Amino acid sequence: MHYETKSILDKIKGSIILVTEEGEQEYANIDAIPESLLDAEMIVSAIEARDYKIVLYLKKNEIVKNDLNADWVKEEVGRTGVEPGFF
Repeated sequence: MHYETKSILDKIKGSIILVTEEGEQEYANIDAIPESLLDAEMIVSAIEARDYKIVLYLKKNEIVKNDLNADWVKEEVGRTGVEPGFF
């Protein structure tokens, strides 16, 4: 689960509605949410209140993680002798 998503969910007491590309689903509490919706790829894109319930809109995180084994990294190390810095 993305750390920001976890910090938001930990504050919610009571039922919650999650909205994803697949649709909308209500859960009695955060413990009832399937792990597949809470993986590191899902982030909160919006929050609203509806009928005394919290509604979280989840979407896939579009940020691609760096692959240090990618061909371009190997070529860069071979060319410069130094691993690329990402900061």
